[in-house]
Amino acid sequence: MSSTGLYLAVNYFASYFPLIIVGVALVITMCGINSVGTRRTG
Repeated sequence: MSSTGLYLAVNYFASYFPLIIVGVALVITMCGINSVGTRRTG
């Protein structure tokens, strides 16, 4: 892989990094809410 391709890949990843963080945080939050909900009802 050339340095230009690597630079573009890093740029591409960096531009979507916030979305990835938000997505992961959302999944963790949903799982946490579900686990708390099941604990309360169960």
